[in-house]
Amino acid sequence: MEKKSKQKKRSGPPPVLGNALEKDLRDWVIGMQGKGFPPTRDILINKGKRLYAALYGPTRDAGTISRRCCERFFKRFPKFAIRNAQIIKRVRNGVEYNAVVSFFGRCARAIIEENAGPSRIFNLDETGFVQNLKTRKVIAVRGSKNVWSQNVEPGFHLTMVAGVPADGFVMPPAFIVPGKRLNRDLEFMTTYIMIEYIAAFALAVPLPIKRPLILVLDEASSHMDTSIDAAAAAYGVRLAQLPANASHNYQPLDVAVFRAVKIILKEQMYSSMIATGKTAMTKKDAVQLASTAWRMGIEEKPEKIAAGFEEAGILPLSLPMMLRRLKNFKENDSKAQQPSPSWLVTQQVIRSEILVLPPASDKKGWRKTVNVKRRLLTQDDLRNE
Repeated sequence: MEKKSKQKKRSGPPPVLGNALEKDLRDWVIGMQGKGFPPTRDILINKGKRLYAALYGPTRDAGTISRRCCERFFKRFPKFAIRNAQIIKRVRNGVEYNAVVSFFGRCARAIIEENAGPSRIFNLDETGFVQNLKTRKVIAVRGSKNVWSQNVEPGFHLTMVAGVPADGFVMPPAFIVPGKRLNRDLEFMTTYIMIEYIAAFALAVPLPIKRPLILVLDEASSHMDTSIDAAAAAYGVRLAQLPANASHNYQPLDVAVFRAVKIILKEQMYSSMIATGKTAMTKKDAVQLASTAWRMGIEEKPEKIAAGFEEAGILPLSLPMMLRRLKNFKENDSKAQQPSPSWLVTQQVIRSEILVLPPASDKKGWRKTVNVKRRLLTQDDLRNE
């Protein structure tokens, strides 16, 4: 006798909202991420409570949609996970197709005209020192209500400037700290410091490497000046500007390098605080810790630099790779297929008033003008004009 195949049972209790409505909630979460508004855990729970109230009426049982239900929702749909969302400004979300194609053309023209290889293509970027090392979640004894923790406070801003080539050759970074003898604030990158850095950068690259060097950098205000162009030409450096507000997508240092350095730097800061018992940090200590993090994160693993250039589509130069990164960014890096279920257009109360997506952004068009010609206009005249 053939054994009857046993159906795989769902683990845990059945969904409070039912299978069909829970799948609608899943599609709504995917759609919200694609629109750039990924919901939080609390928003998901509140949305579930509204769905429950719409199904069974405003009863006390609406409180059954709890955090435990949310955890079971994640188990039933393992494609979802809690992530730290990067808050971006509206301008950073405005990178368009034409700007990326134009950047690809600038890179291709520079590489072809200079016949440049990986050792002559560099990326320049700066990043801030990790400040306010705080965390909300720590491990404590169960039942502890008021748990506090100390953190390292540098009390000043330190900027690290790095220039790396596509072949993985690692050069030491430069550090910008505020100085007492300066009559202006120079703790951030400025045009003056940028000119000084270009001179030091050109001298740091070994002479056997042919000039000019191609330097890919963003369009920060400190990088956009005629004096910088003149200094770059004098030292044999050709500048290639990234698309505006797109450094997070096409800057190799942002793509694959700085994150590893900052992770190690946080660990170094915590270890230093535990070893010394000090929560304040001097400039000397900050530079030393940042140098150690750069050595451990980059100098010992130079392959990350080459991987950053490849992932950004700069070397090997690849327009499809650049456009793929743009597409992933526009879709908020959602790996799931964007849904177009019927509940997006249905007239049912639950699906039209609760599980809704934000409207598409309005695109400004040309203002419509009407020739009056000394006559009164009716609505039909305005439609026909």
